[in-house]
Amino acid sequence: MKKIYKLNPMSNFFDALLLNDEPPTLYSLMESYINYGKEESEKVKIIDLPSAFKGYLFDFNYPLDDSLKPSFEENFLNHYMMRRIGFETYLSFKIHLKDKLNIIMPKYNKMLLEYANIDFKGIKEIHSKSYRKSIDEETSGTSNNTTDNRFSSLPQDEIGDVKNGSYMTDYTYNTSSGKLGGTLSNDENYTETLEIDKGDPTDEYIKLQDKISNIYDLIYRELNCLFFQVV
Repeated sequence: MKKIYKLNPMSNFFDALLLNDEPPTLYSLMESYINYGKEESEKVKIIDLPSAFKGYLFDFNYPLDDSLKPSFEENFLNHYMMRRIGFETYLSFKIHLKDKLNIIMPKYNKMLLEYANIDFKGIKEIHSKSYRKSIDEETSGTSNNTTDNRFSSLPQDEIGDVKNGSYMTDYTYNTSSGKLGGTLSNDENYTETLEIDKGDPTDEYIKLQDKISNIYDLIYRELNCLFFQVV
């Protein structure tokens, strides 16, 4: 039986109300929404359909970091492009997709974010740490002191030569010497650098992609229930 789609006049979109038992594929939904009524030269190519369509399907919020959403949404549409949705209408499929993503994505969001910002420009990973350190230093030295007090109640001519000591009524002359010692504290700046050999950046990048691919496999296993099961 030929598939018949009923156009929803409120959205310019084929709402995929089928009059037979076969639900539409994601490709047919994308094609009917993006390319319906366009000239052949104006139609979006199949390879670009996910990018053009994702904003219409994923127009709801779900717990995935905004930096990860564009990649996830295009991967989702590419992965399931030729699969038939497991519901009679596009709206029903969209409601169940939103509900499922809100349940499963918090855990996968953490997994994907762990690998999102890894840089493979070099083969070494360098970490630097700066800090201040207090250093105590012992100080030493010698001190010499002299006390010379002279007073005369009957000054004479020779008083001009005070150091001679003639005609001094009171006379005090003391000398002392000794050693000085103590502790001086100084703050100095230090920088420690740690280099981690990351190995071949190409090998590390391949390992990363394998890990991300494994995460997507887990996600798709949980989303398969939204699509018509292949016998």
